[in-house]
Amino acid sequence: MKRIITLTAMFAILITGMLYAEKTGNTGGFGYSTGVIIWNSNVSALNKALSSQGYSGFDQFDYSYGGGGGFLMNNFYIGGWGFGSIYQLQVDNPTSSNYIKKDSGAGGFDLGYLAFNTRNFFVIPTAGFLWGGGVLSVFNALPTSTQFSGLLADPGNITQISYDNYSLSVSLQTGIKFGYMGLYIRSGYIFTPITTWSIKGYSGNLTGAPSMSEHSVFVAVGAVFGSMGNDRKYNFKEVREKIK
Repeated sequence: MKRIITLTAMFAILITGMLYAEKTGNTGGFGYSTGVIIWNSNVSALNKALSSQGYSGFDQFDYSYGGGGGFLMNNFYIGGWGFGSIYQLQVDNPTSSNYIKKDSGAGGFDLGYLAFNTRNFFVIPTAGFLWGGGVLSVFNALPTSTQFSGLLADPGNITQISYDNYSLSVSLQTGIKFGYMGLYIRSGYIFTPITTWSIKGYSGNLTGAPSMSEHSVFVAVGAVFGSMGNDRKYNFKEVREKIK
């Protein structure tokens, strides 16, 4: 539900920007789709908790896919973006039948400024807020029954531990343009001062949970579509005047 509200708000902001563009003709906008590599500076606390129960540890790198977009008003940038796990990471417990799968993601808003723009290249420094989190699904692989109806009646023990992150981010968006499309590169830093834990299906927070990584860096590479405004031959207002 929170993600639906976030996406709805993002679309509302983008539509507002489009209406402003139609009215003033002094703006641009673009969208992008990327792969994202995130390096978490410290997963040792989580891995230490896993190791104490016989599990192997998670890697420091997360591989995600993402996308976003924004609009420009007099070179000021307002946008949103998000990313989610490409696949679930898994750690096993060699001393038991248990294993854990992890997936994660985040999304949020950006404010920035078009610091440099030519027909073939742009640079936008940004700062923003990210809300995200993930789920650790703890599985007991031993079946409770060999009958289909028995498994439906008693599927066994699957516990989902979820966490929510509230983060601040700074990043540098760059693009190499070929007309209205091009190569998009984004790199940045994420600071996560707040993480809350809970057990899915139960109210209240989970106690005794390990701390998550407060510091992360990321690189995103993909395709970008759109215009920076002044790289177009005409803006919206000029096109309307020529039609008249």
